[in-house]
Amino acid sequence: MKHILYSAFMAVVMLVFAACTNDEIEILSTSKVDVVVPTAELYSNLGPTAYVNFLGNNNTYSVGVKLLVYNENGELVKEDIQTSRTLTDIDIELNTLPEGKYNVVALQTMIDASDQLEADDLSEYWTLVNKGKLSTLRVDTKADKIFWYGTLGVANGTLTVTDRDSRVRLTPSPVGFLMDLDYENMASTDYVELGFFFHNAADGLYLDPSRTGSDKIYYDNYNGTNTWSPVSYFYNNSGLADKDGQTVFLIGQGESQVCFGVADATQFSNHKFSMFPTNGMRYTFEWGKYYQAFAIYNAQTRNFDYFLGNHNDFDAWYQQYTTAHTSYFAQPTTNWGTTVYNVKSFMNGYTMGNANGALIEKEDGSYVLWYKGKYKEEETDYYFSSSTGGLYRAYVFVKKNVISEENLATYIKNLGYTYAGKTNDGKAYVFESADQNTCVQFGENDEGVWYVCFFDVNNSLNKAPSAASIKRMSAKH
Repeated sequence: MKHILYSAFMAVVMLVFAACTNDEIEILSTSKVDVVVPTAELYSNLGPTAYVNFLGNNNTYSVGVKLLVYNENGELVKEDIQTSRTLTDIDIELNTLPEGKYNVVALQTMIDASDQLEADDLSEYWTLVNKGKLSTLRVDTKADKIFWYGTLGVANGTLTVTDRDSRVRLTPSPVGFLMDLDYENMASTDYVELGFFFHNAADGLYLDPSRTGSDKIYYDNYNGTNTWSPVSYFYNNSGLADKDGQTVFLIGQGESQVCFGVADATQFSNHKFSMFPTNGMRYTFEWGKYYQAFAIYNAQTRNFDYFLGNHNDFDAWYQQYTTAHTSYFAQPTTNWGTTVYNVKSFMNGYTMGNANGALIEKEDGSYVLWYKGKYKEEETDYYFSSSTGGLYRAYVFVKKNVISEENLATYIKNLGYTYAGKTNDGKAYVFESADQNTCVQFGENDEGVWYVCFFDVNNSLNKAPSAASIKRMSAKH
């Protein structure tokens, strides 16, 4: 009986030994491996004070660092996340890893403790995709607009686990750039949306360190002809404020096709917009930089002027622009022959001087529609050949203490008119449009006010105005 039991015991031992001899034996290290992530470095070129203040003013937010560890086969073997309420070094301890070499990925961003996040979400703005393999690991955006505090940093590194304690330092760097989008002078328009658009907006980033350049960018179903996507925008269904601004974080890289865009209520409801400049523009963005996009409605040209460039270069540009583009008055419409209704639509945003909107009939048979000043002008008057339309002349009146004679001449040139000389009496300046259908004459009337007269050169109703006959409607009514 003992012999039988002994034989059975030896059989079990042999089976166990045979089963183990064909398996790879993993030696679990008893050493300590520390991964140190300095969180302040990510924001060093992006205005660190703003991030420090953000944490101080928002108690539910903290800096979060997600660590992913992959073995030599590129398989995820360990992950951890640590947070801090200050921009300090975050220390993540890795224990019980088998001896060997590993790839490590660290991701850093702001985390709101009040958010209801899914298992692989990093924050309200970012989520991990296909994290099981380093070759497929990706971080995707969760929102179409990422505010500046959602800045994302990534660091890749390697570590070797031995029987000795080790310490590895990983410093995340930005995988995108900051951009301020600001606009001004929109109160007089009918637009409900203004945005900055990418024709090829990135949806995520591959985190495998073997990928470089544009190969790191992930596009969701992009086929080269997709419509434009807003990456920063403002919307108000009752009309945009006069000015506004916001700062966003974007992950595009390299040369990109971009544009500004605006939409009125009809365009917005039809998912359309008007872009400027026409057909967009190409601009090269670099990670870790800070850019400025700025759009301003130009009342003189009834179009948009814009700036896109380094954030540090904007103040000088803006000062130069405002000096050169002070709005003394907006150019009246020169759509000669048009209707009263169309002029009223064109002047939307101005205060009408006519009582109850009724035209004033003059002794010579003309009809006048006039508006109170909106910028630095006193008023704008439109002359029609009938009570329903036939626009043939427009006046703008500006007080002499507002602008000098020389500057007014320059201002008219900047509206796109060419100086043609002076009137026969030498008291007024004359300018012509490029198509020679519009003539502009300005001088001083008998009230001591500058008058700027725009008139249709092809309309027989127009004759050279005299200073004595040019009066402001507000002075008569």
